[in-house]
Amino acid sequence: MSRVWVAFKRSWKVFSLLCGIVTLGVCAFMLWRVFSTGTPKKIDTISSNENLVSAYSEQGADLYMFKQKQDTLTRAEYNYGYFGIPDYVFIPDANQLQLVFRYNNSTLKYLARDKKLEEIPDRSGDYFDVSVVVYIDSTPNDLEDNYIDLTPENLDDNEYAFSDVVRQVRFKGHVNAKGKTTLYNFYRYTFDFDEVAEGEEPVDLNELLKSGKLSLVYADFYYNEELDYNNKPYGSLLLYNCEEEDRQVKLSSADKKALTE
Repeated sequence: MSRVWVAFKRSWKVFSLLCGIVTLGVCAFMLWRVFSTGTPKKIDTISSNENLVSAYSEQGADLYMFKQKQDTLTRAEYNYGYFGIPDYVFIPDANQLQLVFRYNNSTLKYLARDKKLEEIPDRSGDYFDVSVVVYIDSTPNDLEDNYIDLTPENLDDNEYAFSDVVRQVRFKGHVNAKGKTTLYNFYRYTFDFDEVAEGEEPVDLNELLKSGKLSLVYADFYYNEELDYNNKPYGSLLLYNCEEEDRQVKLSSADKKALTE
């Protein structure tokens, strides 16, 4: 056997070993990403309450639920990637919305910087308020009258403002579950649209959809220590736009189990 062949065999063994190490490293990294970024099961499963159980009892597996294809992360310059809603679903027959709110560990670092805190908040705390604003159009056949023109003097970082034909109703949600992974903090919320603030008219999601009066739905995020709904939120995400397509969502087996237990 020639020296060249022996050298080639040794080089091939070293190359194969290095390839194996790289492959194992990539696989280990992929597994770590899956388990550190995936949604905890208790967060991923729909939350049961009286309204939803009643709707499921009547409709069964045919219970209609939907969402839209919208941004799942905040992307403004001042909050890029801070907050996310990786999943949500409107359930008209239960007159409710359920959503998953998520923020990265690094969001707490940016919170400390933005709000000039003395130290980075601990992960164990609850620092953000999540609310939902429903925009109801009293003239659904005329979308042009929904907005008013803004001059540079009153623009104030907003692209538009709503006219008097659009009624805005804000809803506070119920936290049904909390969860954590290595990288993320999760909250599952239920917003019941029949739970309105004192003085507000009840909201019927089914009726709004049938009449075309449901214009927009936003989720707003505020820092709890500066909670004032008259001020601009720390972040917002669009959940519904009447001009965009609805996408039906089916109940999973885990969802069905949660609604029958």
